[in-house]
Amino acid sequence: MSEKDERSARENIGKRDPLCGTSRHRYAVPKADLVGKPDRVLLSIKNRTILDVGCGYGRNCVPLATQNQMVACDVSKSMTDRVRDVGIPFVQCDLRYLPFRTRSFDYLLNSVVLVHLPRKDVVVAIAELKRVGKRCLLIMPNPVGTGSFFGLLHVAAASLVALRRGTLFPLFDVPTFRGYIVNYYFPWRFRALLMRMFRNVVARASTGGVLHPLWTDRILYDCG
Repeated sequence: MSEKDERSARENIGKRDPLCGTSRHRYAVPKADLVGKPDRVLLSIKNRTILDVGCGYGRNCVPLATQNQMVACDVSKSMTDRVRDVGIPFVQCDLRYLPFRTRSFDYLLNSVVLVHLPRKDVVVAIAELKRVGKRCLLIMPNPVGTGSFFGLLHVAAASLVALRRGTLFPLFDVPTFRGYIVNYYFPWRFRALLMRMFRNVVARASTGGVLHPLWTDRILYDCG
């Protein structure tokens, strides 16, 4: 899938899909102000400059903007109506080519976005996030956590797409029915990747509580 196709898929989600392309427990109808809960561990951040890359409908950046200087960006304009309506400065761009100066934000927030990039682009994208933020907060879904029924949900979804399209079961760049792709990263392998790019990487449960390799649904990687 080309970058143009990815952008087009996201724009169509924002225009036609009332759930804004979210999944399961993060269902959202932004126009009715029915949105997912923010990642709880982020709410302790105050009086900082934050760039939310891949902000979507603003699940995190809208609540964070009440106590921080917030800027949001996303490849899709149609998905970000709620963010722009509340007055958060917005820039439409691709996270692989961020139009910001080096280390121009205290925090760089990227929540459940890297999984939708082609696998070949992930290292380049992380390097770009590292360039812009003094500290990177990367949130990734746990593909073997409870939210995916320990991986069974992902296997079933990928199998259905493969059957519908008459292709083999894909291992990378898995297509979805909504038109974008997804890649799954085991927590220990993703942390090992980050350790090669950052001096310090601390993993925590993004919703608070104790981090567990199976029970935790989303993981926050605090990179500095």
